[in-house]
Amino acid sequence: MLQGTLFQETPLTPAGYQGKDRVELVKLGFCPNCGEVQLRRPASFMKKEKIYHVVCPLCHPPAGQLRQAEKQAERDLIAKQKARELEAEREELRRQKAAFEEQQKVREQQMKANAAKEIAEQKARELEVEREKARKLEAEREELRRQKATFE
Repeated sequence: MLQGTLFQETPLTPAGYQGKDRVELVKLGFCPNCGEVQLRRPASFMKKEKIYHVVCPLCHPPAGQLRQAEKQAERDLIAKQKARELEAEREELRRQKAAFEEQQKVREQQMKANAAKEIAEQKARELEVEREKARKLEAEREELRRQKATFE
């Protein structure tokens, strides 16, 4: 399969190896696809044909690594989504807390205003009662003066 085919010249072909047999490149530890990467496992001979079985970490990462990478990417995506959701919830809670505190301030101001209004009304009633008493006393004095004037 790889034996006898020439390594295609690409910008990634290792310097000085253009036109070499692919099997030779594999024997030297180069990947026949990308040409630059040293193979992790130079190769193991297949039975009769002496064709190297190439494992290049760039071109052909092991399936387990791919699955792990996909799972990690999925976990990262889920973690990012959860982080966004948590941040949105926190922001909502902050907004609600600020609104609640504002309502509390308004209620306190209303209670203070109502208390001040009640105190003012009570004082006004007390003043009215005092004025009424003063009028009655003045009326009684006036009545007593008239009676005194009529007797004299």
